[in-house]
Amino acid sequence: MSLKDFEENMFLPDKEIFINKIVRIREVDVHLISVTLKEQRTVLWAMYKLPFCSDERKDKEKRREYTSNRDKIVSDINEKTNFPKINISEIIIQKQKITFSSNTSIRMSNWRDERDKELEYFMEKGIIKTNWEEVDFENIIIVECEQKESEEFPTIDFSKNLDIIIKLRSSFDEV
Repeated sequence: MSLKDFEENMFLPDKEIFINKIVRIREVDVHLISVTLKEQRTVLWAMYKLPFCSDERKDKEKRREYTSNRDKIVSDINEKTNFPKINISEIIIQKQKITFSSNTSIRMSNWRDERDKELEYFMEKGIIKTNWEEVDFENIIIVECEQKESEEFPTIDFSKNLDIIIKLRSSFDEV
């Protein structure tokens, strides 16, 4: 691997707005990390701890008797994807609106295998604080909210407070 290849694999945003605030959304403490622009893709990054511990769920699962292998496989899939989703539709920072066209929520244990560079970047910047150090990867959800392509990256005055308003999509249950 050349140095150029290494640099291309690094997560180095062209522009960034550090937020680093914890907000309460639908009874869940959500850590708003940052808004980044890289390769014409603007993303709001956030993370939150599951309101339940996956170890508690695993204990319940151990006691459950499966009727078939299929039943066990379906249960395993549901375990990995069935968690409360935080769907942010837009965020307003210093009266500048960022509208999101998509939201992706994934457990950090699944996300980190292919996206270590983003996690490493935020940890090096000190954005992911010590209150996450003791939380198991299985219990942390990473949220990526991608901005609509037609919108520009906001221009923020960093000498002023980051006044933030968050708008959510209506909640839904997956079946």
